[in-house]
Amino acid sequence: MPKKKPPELLLKTGRKPIYSDEIAAQICVMLSDGRTITSICSDSDMPSLDTVYGWLQRLPSFSEAYARAREAQQDTFAGQIIDIADNDDDPQRARNRIDARKWHAAKTAPRKYGDRVMQEITGADGGPIAIAALQVHMRGLNDDELLIMQQLLLKGKIAP
Repeated sequence: MPKKKPPELLLKTGRKPIYSDEIAAQICVMLSDGRTITSICSDSDMPSLDTVYGWLQRLPSFSEAYARAREAQQDTFAGQIIDIADNDDDPQRARNRIDARKWHAAKTAPRKYGDRVMQEITGADGGPIAIAALQVHMRGLNDDELLIMQQLLLKGKIAP
């Protein structure tokens, strides 16, 4: 495993490493394997977080590969959840590790791993929603009848 950088150097910019497809591929493979970008950038042979974020903004091909690696990372986390549940001897530690992976997967891939919220609207007794249409010909009504019609419409009631 490569030597780790001290935390204060993670965001240091200094001289920017030149982008290479090899480094980009290594970053994506490590992401897919379940490592975080912070962990990856702490390795002494990897660029800083600022550099990687700059590449993401400037290089569409790296940005697309990074997005695919993040999707694969969520699948890795989902697989790790089962391994942790089956193999960890400390239930509280296992619960914390599982919850962290579930939360991360739900936030970064909500369509696939988020909680589904379905809202179902039905009519009376679970039946279909009733739609009523009323067509009123108001020509020929006198003023009193128009006033009554206005009051009924404002109350939302239909006359018998």
